[in-house]
Order: sequence, then C-alpha cells, then structure tokens
Amino acid sequence: MSVATIYLLAIAYITGLLMTGWANAVDLPWGLTIGTVVMAGLGLIMAGVMPRIWRMGPRSLTWIIAGLVGVAAGWYLQVRSPSYDTLMQGIALQQQPSFPQQVQVQGRILNSPRLTRGQKVRFILSVDDIQSETQDETQDNSQNNPPEIMGDNGAIAPSLKTLTRKLYVTIPLLQGTGLYPSEAVQLKGRLYRPQASTIPGAFDFQQYLQRDGIFVGFSGELLQVSHYHPTIRLSNPASWPEIGRRLQQTTWQIRQRIIRSFVQGLNSPAGPLLAGMVLGRKAVDLPYEVSDQFIQAGLAHVLAASGFHVSLLLSLVLALGRSLSPSKRLWLGGLTLVGYVSLTGLQPSVCRAALLGLAVLITAVQERTLRPVGALLTIAALLLGWNPQWIFDLGFQLSFLATLGLVVTVPWLSQKLDGLPPVLAGAIAVPIAAMIWTLPILLRTMGTILPYSPLLSVLTTPLIILISLGGMVTGAIAILSPALGSGLASLLYWPIHALLAMVAGFNHLPGQAIALGNISTLQLLLIYGLYGFILWAGSAQTVFPQLHRPVLQWSTGLALFTLLAVPVWYGRFHTVKVTCLTPSQSRHTTPLMVVQNRGHVGLINTGSEADVEYKLLPFLRHQGINRIDWAIATTSTIPSANSWSQLTHAIPVSHLAHLSPATTAATNAALITTDTVATAAAVTQSHLLPFVSKLPTSNYLGPQAELALISTTPSIFQLTLKDQVWLIVPDGHPQMRESGLPSAGETPGIDLSTLPPSDVWYWPGLAIAPDLESQLIAQAPRQAIITTVPISPAAVSLPPVYVADSHGAIQWDGSRGLAIAPEMVNNSDQI
Repeated sequence: MSVATIYLLAIAYITGLLMTGWANAVDLPWGLTIGTVVMAGLGLIMAGVMPRIWRMGPRSLTWIIAGLVGVAAGWYLQVRSPSYDTLMQGIALQQQPSFPQQVQVQGRILNSPRLTRGQKVRFILSVDDIQSETQDETQDNSQNNPPEIMGDNGAIAPSLKTLTRKLYVTIPLLQGTGLYPSEAVQLKGRLYRPQASTIPGAFDFQQYLQRDGIFVGFSGELLQVSHYHPTIRLSNPASWPEIGRRLQQTTWQIRQRIIRSFVQGLNSPAGPLLAGMVLGRKAVDLPYEVSDQFIQAGLAHVLAASGFHVSLLLSLVLALGRSLSPSKRLWLGGLTLVGYVSLTGLQPSVCRAALLGLAVLITAVQERTLRPVGALLTIAALLLGWNPQWIFDLGFQLSFLATLGLVVTVPWLSQKLDGLPPVLAGAIAVPIAAMIWTLPILLRTMGTILPYSPLLSVLTTPLIILISLGGMVTGAIAILSPALGSGLASLLYWPIHALLAMVAGFNHLPGQAIALGNISTLQLLLIYGLYGFILWAGSAQTVFPQLHRPVLQWSTGLALFTLLAVPVWYGRFHTVKVTCLTPSQSRHTTPLMVVQNRGHVGLINTGSEADVEYKLLPFLRHQGINRIDWAIATTSTIPSANSWSQLTHAIPVSHLAHLSPATTAATNAALITTDTVATAAAVTQSHLLPFVSKLPTSNYLGPQAELALISTTPSIFQLTLKDQVWLIVPDGHPQMRESGLPSAGETPGIDLSTLPPSDVWYWPGLAIAPDLESQLIAQAPRQAIITTVPISPAAVSLPPVYVADSHGAIQWDGSRGLAIAPEMVNNSDQI
C-alpha cells in the first residue's frame, strides 16, 4: 500500500466523521444519513474523475474504498456516540425517567474537581450504585438485583441506570474542597437533564456533555468519602483498575504539588496563570477573569497544553541530554512525553502533540525523514479511531489545523519575509500561518475575528517562551523541593505581570473584536477546499501547464475573500429580522427583542446579567452585530441597570432611552425625537437607568421602520417594519411589576380600536389589565408571542401562539414570517 493511499484513507475517515453533522437533517432508511450518502457519492465521483487528472495518484478502486471508509466512519461514530433519544427508543413512555428526581449515588471521581463560575465544585462521577430516596429504606439490599428508580409519576424507570453511568456533578465549595480523582464518594441530591441551547450562537451545554457520554446532571451534597485501598497484585487482573486509580491519584498529587508551589511563590493570579501556561488551564483552577482575558485577546492557545508546550519541553530535555546516545535520547524524550501527558490529562491536543513529537524522535534515531503532513494525518486518524467524539472537540480541531498551517504555510511565509532576520521572520510567520488555518473554524463556532491577535502573539512570544520554560524548570524542581520551586517561581513575577498588562492593554483597544457572524458548514467546507486547492495547484507540476501558478493562487485567494466577504455584506445590509429571545425569568418578564433592519440594529431590554452574558452577546456575535443603533429599556431596577452596563461595556450602544412613568399616552401618541444618550458611565454611576420621555429618531431605525409609544400605563409600543405591524406590551407600569396587574378600578386610558390591526402581538400574558386584554384579543392578531407560563385562558383561542419560555428564540423575517429560529427548529415545536 502506497503512502498516498494511506493518506487518502486517513482523510476519508476524518471527512466521514465530519459528515455526521448532517446526520439528523433527513431520516433515511437502513441507518443511512446525509453524510454517509455524500461520502459514498464522493467516492464514486472521485473514482471516475481523479485518475484522469492526477495520473500519478491513487487508482479508481482506491477512491471507491476511500468512500466506503468515510461511510464506515459515520456509522462508527453513531455507534460510539449514543444520544438521549436513541437510548430511550423502545422504552415505553411510562417507564422513561422524569426529572428532577431525588436520589443517592455512589461512585468514583473521574477527573480533577474544578470550580464553576458560580463557585461550586464540579467533576465527572462514574456511578457504581444509584438509589431513589422514595425507595423503602428497609428494603433488603442483600439481593444482587440492581436498584429500581421510581419516576415522579410513580412509574419504574429501568433506563435510568443506563443514563447515569456517568454524571456531571456540582456540589457546594466547602464540601468539594480536597476531593481528588479516583476517590470514592457517596452523594445525595437531585438528578436533572441538562438544558439544550435555545439561542442561536449560545453554548449548548447538553450537547457538550453528551459528547462525553453524559446525559444527566446531578446537583447535591457530599455524604461520605471512602478512603479504602485494597491490596493489589500485578499478577491479578482484578487489581489492574486499582493500579490505574493509584497512578491517577499520584499524578494528581504531583500536579497539586506544582500548583501550590507556584501559588506560594507568586500569589494569585500570577501563580495559577503560570500553572495554566505549563499544565494547561483544563488541569488548573485558573480564575475565570484571567482566562477570559486571554481568550478575548486571542491567546487562548497559551493556556492550552499543546504542541507549543510539547516542543519546548522536548527541546529542553534533548538539549540537556545531548551527550547521550540516540537510543537513550529516544527513551528520555519518550518518558518525558508520557510524564507530561499524565500531568496534563488525556487532552486531545496534548495527545496529538505527544504522538507527533514521538514520531519526530523515532525518525531522528532511525536517521529517516519525517513527512509531517502525512504523520499529522495518520496521528489524527489514530486518535479519532480511539475516540471519534474528538472530531467535535474545538481544542483538537484548532490544534490539528494550527499544526497543519505551521507545516505547509510557514515555509512559504518565511520566503516572503526573507529580508528580515530569521528569528523575526519566524516569529511573524508562525502566528499568521496559525491564524489563516484556524480562522474558518473560529468563524464557524464563534463568528468573531481578533485583528490584533497576530501582532499581540508576535510581541508576547519572547515573554511566553521565557515564562513557559521557566515554569517547566521550576515545576520539575518543585516536585522534589516545593520551597525551592516557590523561590525560583517568584523570579517570574515581572514577566508574568508584563504579559498580563499587555493582554489587558490590547483588550481595551478599539475594534479589538469584530463580529462577522457564524459562517455556514458549506462555507467552511468550501474555504478549506480552496486552501487545499491552493496547495495542490502550487505543488503540481503538470496539472495546469497553461496557467502560471501565481495567477491561479491569487485568483483562488480572491474567490476565498469573496466567499467570506459577500455573505457578510449581504447579510448586514439586506437582513430584515426581529428575534425574540427567552429571558431567564419567564414569569412576568419583559420582552427581550433584537430588531435588525438593513444594517440598523435595535434592542428592547436586556434581561438579567446572565441573559446578557450567555444569550444576548452570543446571539449578537452569531449575527455579526458590532453596534446597537438604538435601545429601549422598559425597566429601571438596579439589576436592569447592571445588565445595561454590562452590555454597553461589551458593545457600543448609540442611543439608549427609558420612558418616564409620568408621561401620559396623549403626549406620546407619535414618535418624539431625541439626541439623548445614556452611556455606560451614566448607568454605572447612577445605578438606575435615567428616565427620559423620548425615543430615538427614525434615522436610527433604518428604512421602512417606525416606532411609536402608544401608552405608558402600561407601556405599549407599535413597531412597523416592512409593512409588518408589531404590538409590543412589556410588563406594564414599573410600580405594578410585583403584582403584574393594575390596581382595582384602574383602566388604561387607551382605545386600541383606533389602531390598525397588528400582525404580531407580543405581550407578557397575565401582566396586563383585563379590559386591555379584551381589547388586544378583539384586534385578532395573526400571530402572538407569550412570555409567561401559564398562558392566559383568553390567549388560548388566538391564532398560532409561540411561548418564548418553550421555544427559545423566535424569529420573524420577510420571507419566512414568524417561526422558531432555524438553528432551534429541532428543539421544539409550535403549539
């Protein structure tokens, strides 16, 4: 089998795994998916086309086999990655578990416990036993039958044992302090099913856990810790799991010894940062504010144990052992890699880097030449054969693509920079090459580019190398002498704080992050296809003899720019869309709306601070929104002011208005112009949003848009957008927010019969006066959005009703009308 054939089969396997992203698009017979059908079709097409173009390449049969390998990869991933729905297939509805559910569980901790943003301890638990608290405590436990779990409806749920083989556990901070991997614990609390994302662009916690085989979460308290250590014998296979647990405990203790030494010598945040730069932030409880700053600056790779760290460590170790024989250097380097992987954990990026480093060592000992691209493809295929779910791990994707970019792009960039000193040329070429190859996947997942990231990477490279090497040396010393390690780590105080200052300074530059919007899967495939075509055309000698390769490469680059720029330009200046997001508190809540009108963006309310962080800002980045032209706040509480302050620090808001409760409906029958701007500073200083009886002008709304305040008691807005009339009823008068209804005998002084019929009615359901509700229903809107649960009895008789609490993001645009957001269409249905 030729080398080209091995590489082709590896590419086919990786592509087949990626194609499973279309698995749920259409139901096909015999377990087929869109991805498997596409791979089979590609194999047949390539078998007929490629041998004619690439005469020295694989034959037709090889291309057909490659297509079958891609099909097998899709099936393999489905078998290795069951979902909640597939596990529930064939189980009667009465026997399916219901959540939340009170239980007691026993098991062993699988990973290093870490802190959540809410200052709780989280870890993954391998469950040995689980019992419902509703069971009879006097039940004879001497039988070997597995425990039966009772659902909330009283039905036995035997499938719960399958769902809870692994649990995502959170417990209070004080109870979780001191826990370590492989420790046996007993817990009491409630099971819950993690929520799927209901906002386009937001983090999908449910999907994230399912990729690790976790379908149920557990929130509770610690009851008991077991310190029992049985006697082990190497000759007894039953002792091997215990040997693995002992090794896991040992590596955890060594890691904690290093971290404590760093913290003792540098305090926080410099100590945890040094540990994160050496061991990776997944192995260290790094403060979230520090990791967020590095991610925001585009230096997340500095805190991820990856090829950069492995190459530094190998270079250091081999330099110290340069007097040894080649075989001894191989053993020294191999043991170093095994030790480093054990300390950092089996992270995909570290495993890839360690295997590639081992391949480099072996070829060096055998005095052979390593083909880096082929080795990288082979290693990626082997790792994905062991754990196919890593194909969706962002760290694995970025590590693989960045390394590929360094191998194939850095030499070309270095030639273009041959007028500079080699060290400077390399420092410039490396971050640019990595950015080129990782940018498409970052746009697919985050929708944001960081223009200053390459410059910051170049400027901070000397500091990062100094800190990383110093941390590795002091960490090794700290294993033997923590006091000496702490003293040496303190010498890195000023370099670490200089790095922190540079990161903070770049994060405050204007235009530091530009949201372009999430690109589609098709765009992603086309971009990387163009990358491959550029490389192939540049290296081929006889494929395009009639064309100059530079002309071909530049024309392909222009096509690449067009592929990115045209959708962004068209989406910004042709989108007419209204998106209603789901706030965290659904009862008696204010609406949370984003209005996009041909490059003009408006916002009505922000929700809570959590809504801003996890819903609103991810959605704005997903849509490529970098500025809000106008915004209206209908609440004036301190939490509302905090959320507005948080938003305006993250994204500029040109005009922010809040309506005074003293303003009457008569004085606001038409739109009133204003130039008043409530800045983030004003919000922060006053702690309350200032009341202004004015709304932004139509210049900020965009073409064919009007916004009118119809009433203030309660507040009612009328939004006209492209001949679509919205009637928006927030939660009423601020003083009525607690009760949700006007006082007895109060009648809003408004007659809705004088208004034109509305197409969409957006209201909080129960938080308005009954007589006003009757007027709204008499208007007979075509569609309605309700923000409260339960729904008002009068609203049940309306035309199609969408409940924001159930559907998540609900969108309207000129072509589809009102519907669930396309990204969320599989998560819920219209009622």
